[in-house]
Amino acid sequence: MRTTWSRRWSCCAGAALILAGALPALAADAQSEARKLFDEAVQHLEVQDYAGAAELFEAAYTRVPRSIILLNLGGVYRQLGRLADAANAFQGYIEHPHADPEHVPEVERLLAELDAGLGRMRLAVEGSFEQVRIDGELFPRERVAKPTRLEPGRHEVVVVRRAAGPDQTQTATLHPGKLTVLRFTAPKASETTAAPLAGSAGDRATGPSAQAWAGWITAGVGLLGGVVVTSVFAVRASEKDAEADQYCAGGLCYGDGVRLGAEAHDAAAVATVGAVVGAALVTSGVVLVLTAPDAGDEPAVGLALRPMASDATAGLGLWGAW
Repeated sequence: MRTTWSRRWSCCAGAALILAGALPALAADAQSEARKLFDEAVQHLEVQDYAGAAELFEAAYTRVPRSIILLNLGGVYRQLGRLADAANAFQGYIEHPHADPEHVPEVERLLAELDAGLGRMRLAVEGSFEQVRIDGELFPRERVAKPTRLEPGRHEVVVVRRAAGPDQTQTATLHPGKLTVLRFTAPKASETTAAPLAGSAGDRATGPSAQAWAGWITAGVGLLGGVVVTSVFAVRASEKDAEADQYCAGGLCYGDGVRLGAEAHDAAAVATVGAVVGAALVTSGVVLVLTAPDAGDEPAVGLALRPMASDATAGLGLWGAW
């Protein structure tokens, strides 16, 4: 009986080691895929296929949210005449914890030029909510309290409350160079937690991102839960296995030996599942941390001026290299 349990435990430990060993490979795969997409985007950029470049830069950013990708997205959006998207991308670069301080002033200058012709909106949403939509499009939750750029004109904002209360809708007319603040008060029946207003454009996040926090929590739960569950049931399996040996001889078990052997088998199975699930959670958590915006210092990037020409603009543009 003891031999059977030992083999099961060896399998469990082996699975955990395999998953732990896969962590660097998963992070490297994300970096490699993002780099490939980035390089393909640059090729489209060189032949002035700005729409194709934008699509590839967006895909690269979803893999690894590097600051330099935001800078290039701002450039291609500007070429495509998507000036509000360009301004929001430049703002994202300025706020990024790995933005190059040497180049931030130039990006701020570009942003100021765009802001002169764009409207800005900031939302102050009290209480709990499920999502926010602007003109029917889902708006990133993490940017709800921060200014966002939109084309001048009329825009509709919907705060979806779901269980917290009825949905709330407001419309606002934005004017070039002006900031409009829309306030949504919490329904009386809901719990109110006022969303803080964002600071100035020069304020930058320096702490871990939401993705990094989620990664640390996931890894912590996996490590703690996996160790506790595996340890408790491994000890139980060992004890039951030892008790069963008292009723076994010559590889055969009788009476209570069969029952105790089955209990040892079940406990070993739970220990195996606990170890594998814990290792999987740790794997997921570490990948989230490694791919978070501020999970580590970005390598230095090169920026250069390149000629640009399109229906929207012409002249020199600031572009970044991976």
